[in-house]
Parts: sequence; structure tokens; C-alpha cells
Amino acid sequence: MSQLNKNKPVFSLLNDIQSLIKSNDPALIQKKLSSLLSVNFYQNPSNFASLQNDLIINNNNSYNDLEKLIESYSFFNNDLDSFNTLILSYLNLVKSLNPSLLLNSLKYLIDYLNNLILFYLNPSYGYYSSYLLINSLNFLIPILIQFNRVLNSNNHNSNNNIILSNLSINLLKIFNNIRSSFYKNNLKINLLLFISINLCKIYYLINQPLLIQNIFININTLKNLNFDIFPKSQQISYRYYLANHYFIKNDLINSFHHFNWCYNNFYSPNLLKLKNPTIKLADIKNLKIIVENLVVIGLLLGKKNFNHLNNLFSNYPNDFNFILTYYNPILIAVQSGNLNLFISHLFNNQFYFKKKNFLILLINKGELLIYRKLFQRVYLLRKNLILSNYNKEHDDDKKIENEISTIDYNCFNIALNHSIGDLYSKISTNTNNFNYLFKIQTNTESNLINDELIENILISLINSNFLKGNIFPKLQKIKVSTKNNPFPDIFQINNTRFSLNKNDAWLDK
Repeated sequence: MSQLNKNKPVFSLLNDIQSLIKSNDPALIQKKLSSLLSVNFYQNPSNFASLQNDLIINNNNSYNDLEKLIESYSFFNNDLDSFNTLILSYLNLVKSLNPSLLLNSLKYLIDYLNNLILFYLNPSYGYYSSYLLINSLNFLIPILIQFNRVLNSNNHNSNNNIILSNLSINLLKIFNNIRSSFYKNNLKINLLLFISINLCKIYYLINQPLLIQNIFININTLKNLNFDIFPKSQQISYRYYLANHYFIKNDLINSFHHFNWCYNNFYSPNLLKLKNPTIKLADIKNLKIIVENLVVIGLLLGKKNFNHLNNLFSNYPNDFNFILTYYNPILIAVQSGNLNLFISHLFNNQFYFKKKNFLILLINKGELLIYRKLFQRVYLLRKNLILSNYNKEHDDDKKIENEISTIDYNCFNIALNHSIGDLYSKISTNTNNFNYLFKIQTNTESNLINDELIENILISLINSNFLKGNIFPKLQKIKVSTKNNPFPDIFQINNTRFSLNKNDAWLDK
């Protein structure tokens, strides 16, 4: 033990830890321990370097020498082996770490993190390491993600996520520990969203997004949990992952609700409504993701405009111009019933939409919206034409009403052919992509639209409550309801038809 000079950094560190624990001040211990055992060498490089130099100079001391030295301090009366092991793993990490070759220290980084988590799981003193755990994970997770990519690249196996899979297991242990001790020790509750967010992130990186559902289910079971006790940034991140989870499940109403909350709470309540709000460059990327999801889902749910985003677009045109480029043509196509514009735009930008995981969703749900608008225009044009020739003194009101409400399939046939226009000639050079994008499978040498297709579209519109009426297949006609609006507001219909998850209601209290 004499090899280690007591005036050197190793002893100084151990003495500081001993004094800190003896203070019996939980808040002080949480704060100071985060600094004393921090693995982030960028925060205090000079202290880190001096500690490393001391350990290297005394490199003839064996592993057991350091272990015995730590035991000699009797931290927690030597009844807490996990704490001693944490300190030992920290010193070994410091000794081996080369900032320019971090991959060579992977073993020590993982050992340190595993021992830190082990100590955190201690029911009596684990919460002392809450801040240390947050700081360490914030520093180590990006490094481990990068290591995982390097190893996958070297092994030519993108599915071999050993590092991140092990990390997810450890994060899940922390999550379950916090959840199980919620009613016994709420001193750990401040880490709940932090761990949940990082666990969601890792699940996505290892291609296991469905596991995220367990996180939300388990958090929702915690009674009397106040969402507002967590930092706003964590609230936004948590609800972003929740919104994305609903999106994957094709639950657009719940997804839109949480993305909309994220947008409205990205900063202080009214900041984005100001003429010149200040947004950090680092946050622009996150806001882009939120806004793009909000626009896509809003379009498919039937939102007619996004005027509340105009201020954002005008203040940050270079950052958000892509929204107008990619989605304004879709909005125009939906509002005009222009199938040619809709399919052509998706076809020309298919790689972008596919990369964003929006392509199939836009095709599947967007077409029905266009049919709805197209048929609505047919109905209104016929109605206005009939009423323009209406003579109140000589014409029977009921007869006029019946004429307005009864529409031949042929009217829709003509309109749909017009809406398609020259679509086939535009993209006929790539048949496979065309068939993938445009689901109407017909013989291009014959009539593109037939009565069977028109009838199927009308049935889909009626079943979706986008159109009120009755079909008469033998007559090839539809009787549109004229008592109320036969084409109700789609956004309202979707909000009525699909309700928000009641289990998430605590988030909005």
C-alpha cells in the first residue's frame, strides 16, 4: 500500500468520497458524487488526467491492492460491496482510458456502467447515484451507440446489436426498479422519464419498437404520478415516443394528439406564436420531426389547413421549406380531388416518403380522401346546376330534391377519369413502381374505371362515415342524404369515431 502516495489524486478522491458519505446529506451526496465519479473526461480534463497519471505511475500495484485500499476506507461500513466495486471499476476505467481510442476501453466502460447500475439498484442507498447515473448515461449512450455501429460494420452484420441489447437489459432493470419502488421510495422517481426515453431510443435502434409498449403500459399503472414534476424536455421526448408508438400501430388520432402536444409545448406556451421566436439550432432538427409527423397525420385525418404553423414557416423558411415542398402538393390534391397530382407527386418523391415511412400510409389513406373530395365536387356541381334551372313556381320541390340526391355511377366515372388524366402516360415507363403506388389494377387498353370500382369506392366512403347515403347496385345509383350535410367534416368524424386512450389521460392533467 506504500506505493500509493497519500498526497496523490487517488487518495484525494477516496478521502473526498469518505467525507461526502459521512455528511449524511442525501442532496449533497447526489450532487458531489456525480462529479467525483464522473466518467465524462471533458467536464474536468485536468483532474481526470492527474488521476490517470497517478494510477499509471503506480502501475506495479496489483488489482487487489486497489481493492484493499478501497476497503480500508470502510464506505458504508463495508456492508455495500456494490459501492466499493463501483469505485474500483471507475479507477480501472480512468487508468485504461485513451480518449482518442475509446473502443480499446470498451470493456472498462461497460464494467463501470454495469457496476454503477448495480449500486443504483440498492434499495437503501442507490438513489445517491441518481445524478451520477444520469450524467454517465448521457455521456456513455452516444459512445455505446457508435461502438455498436462500428462492431456491426466490422462483423458485416447489422442485426448483431450486442452492446445495445445488453444496454437495454440494464436500462429495463433500472426502469423496473424505479417502478417497483415508486410507493416506497419516491426519491428515484425523478429518473423515470429519463430512463424510459433512453430505453425507447435503444429499442428503436435494435429494431424492437414493439417492446416500447410495455414501458407506457407500466408507467400508466402508477397512480398519482404527476407528469409536470419532470423537466419539459423529458415530457416532450416521452410524448414524442408515445406518439410514434401510436403511429406504428396505425392509431392516428392518439398519435396526432401527442405530436400536437409536443409542438405546442416545445418551448414556453406562446413562444412559437411570436413574430421572431428564438429556437436553438440543436432543437431545429427535433422540431422538424415533430412538425413533419404532425402535418402528415393531420392531412390523413382530414385537417383542412395548418395555419397555426405559418408563423414557424415564415420565421424559419430555410429549415421548414421542405414541408411546403413535399406536402403542399398533397394538400392541394386532397382539397381538389386531384388523383393525378397526388399519385404523380408520390411517385416522383417515393424514395423520400419511403425513407420517412410515410409512403404506404399516404397511399392507403390518401386515396380515399381524394375520392371523397372528388365525389363531393360532383355532388355540388350537379346540385348547383339543377338549382340554377329550378323554377320555384312550376317545379316540384320533392322532385328537385330527389334529382339532386340521386346520382348515377356514370357521373363519378367521368369525374374519376378526369381526375386520373394522363397519369398512366406520365409513369408508364416503370410498371412495377406504378402498380405499387397506384392500386387500381385494370387493363390499360380498356376503360380504366368501371361501375364495380365506383361502387367499391362509395361503399368505403359510406362505411368510413365520409359520405351519407344509400347505394342501389342494380340501378347503379346512389341516393345521397340531404337532410344533413352528406359530406361531414372528416377531422371531426375521425375524432368522434376513434377516441383517445383513457390510460394516457393523466398526461394532460
